[in-house]
Amino acid sequence: MDIRKLQVTGGSSYIVTLPKDWVLANDLKKNDSIAINPVGGRALMISPHTGGDSPLKKKMVITLSQDKTPRMLKRLLISAYLMGHTHVEVESKKRIGTKHREAVSSFVQKAIGPEVIEETDTQIVIKDILNPTDIDVKNSMRRLKTLVRTMHLDAAEALIKKDERLAQDVVARDTDVDRLNWLISHQYNIFRADPARAAEMGFTPDEGHFNFLTSWVAERIGDHAKRIARNVKPLFGDRRPTEKLAEAGRLVADVYADAMESHLSSNIDLANRTIDAASEVGPIAENIIRSALKRDTPKAYPLLRIADSIKRSGEYSIHISEFVLDRLIDRV
Repeated sequence: MDIRKLQVTGGSSYIVTLPKDWVLANDLKKNDSIAINPVGGRALMISPHTGGDSPLKKKMVITLSQDKTPRMLKRLLISAYLMGHTHVEVESKKRIGTKHREAVSSFVQKAIGPEVIEETDTQIVIKDILNPTDIDVKNSMRRLKTLVRTMHLDAAEALIKKDERLAQDVVARDTDVDRLNWLISHQYNIFRADPARAAEMGFTPDEGHFNFLTSWVAERIGDHAKRIARNVKPLFGDRRPTEKLAEAGRLVADVYADAMESHLSSNIDLANRTIDAASEVGPIAENIIRSALKRDTPKAYPLLRIADSIKRSGEYSIHISEFVLDRLIDRV
């Protein structure tokens, strides 16, 4: 911690010097603007003021080598995007191969914002053409709420109606969930690096942190909806466990939606009620699991996987509601 003394100049203005290392690290010079924003009751956040409407740009270079496989390259691109990098250059001493170019293309097609703006034999330049200030994070969270809830409801519907096509559609929709989760993480880390711009948008560090956590958990619940949809086909025609599973799936869809709504509306009472309701999902799923373990048939395995995913989705919904309690505890 760097402790500095507050000084008075002109009899009415208070001043404090800035650490030289911080000034140099942010490439600041005389007459540059500094943004000062209150954080909480007693703290101030000081950051370079970028000016205009563009958030701080984060640039990085990925140099390809023999150990950087196409899969690794894609993972690095995803990580760079999630951490808020807006300009990434992929370079190589040799010609970039087809597989590595396909990895870049696959990433760009899935992520919201990045596009290839320049490409040569030895370099690919990716730039985020989306201004994150143009997208309301709450709208992304609302879409995430609706998308994951309908995935669970449709997975239950596919089970009851023996609708393989609907089940496949649920699996396909998981890509949209991933895209939204990536975008929310991307925005969070951009604004974390540019707190002045975040403050101008009313984006507090606490809100950003809990949006990030909630989005991550919602993405996991979406993964479990996909897992359910992938296991419904073997159970077509098995009426009794199918109806129980579908009922539990609909319950967990409603519990998840209430958990997300408690986050979006900052409703601590709804969060508390949701925790109680979600606690009922586990015993229901465990009963189905115990029943499945008694069955010596090929259908026992998909039954177990579906019941386990329903149970985990209920537990994850409790996590979201607990985040709400943590965030709002000082308002009680």
